Amino acid sequence: SEFKSECLKVPAQFRATNEDYFDSGWSRGHMAPAGDHKYGSQLALDETFILSANIVPQNLDNNGNYWYRIEQFARG
Repeated sequence: SEFKSECLKVPAQFRATNEDYFDSGWSRGHMAPAGDHKYGSQLALDETFILSANIVPQNLDNNGNYWYRIEQFARG
């Protein structure tokens, strides 16, 4: 999936891009999960996909397994 990198508060040279993650061994992990915003506004959901504002590099196995399970548990 395509994540956005246009967080204008972060100078361009410090903004992450999708290319930074390709073949890197890292996945794009949400700090505030998109699933927590699917019942709110479209803007709130869209903002969870801004690389420089809400995404951190995560180990692939951690993000797709352990972190995912924590997010599911937190949602109840």
